[in-house]
Amino acid sequence: MSGAGILVLEDESYRIEIFEELFAPAQLFATADVSIFLKQAMSGKYTLMCLDHDLCDDAEAPTGYDAVSELGRPSGPYFKASCHVPVLLHSLNPRAGGPMLGALWAWEAAIVRIPFHRVPEYAALLRSLAGL
Repeated sequence: MSGAGILVLEDESYRIEIFEELFAPAQLFATADVSIFLKQAMSGKYTLMCLDHDLCDDAEAPTGYDAVSELGRPSGPYFKASCHVPVLLHSLNPRAGGPMLGALWAWEAAIVRIPFHRVPEYAALLRSLAGL
C-alpha cells in the first residue's frame, strides 16, 4: 500500500489505537477536527475513511454528521475528490448513524455502518475495504 493510508475522524485515543492495530502496517491519520478531516479527504491519498459522530461534549461543536454532509454533496469538491473511497461509520450514537448514512446517498464506494464495539469482529472486511 504505497503512499496511501486510513483517514479517521475520532476524538477517543483508545479507539485510534485500536484502528492503528487493526490497519497496521498502513499509515493512519486521525483527527477530531472536521475541517482538518475534510482537508485531508481532499488529498486523495486515503484508501478508507472512518468517521465517528460525537467528537466532544460541546453540543455546538462540529460532528461527524457535519463531515459527511460536506463529503456527500455530489456537486461539492469533497465528493469529487473522495467518492471512490470506502467509508466506515463507527459511531455508537444510535440516533446519528442513520442520518450520517443518509448524507452519503450518492457515494460511489462502499459504505459500512458498524458500531465501534463491533469493529474488531469485522477486521477482515475492513482491511479488505482498505486494500490491505
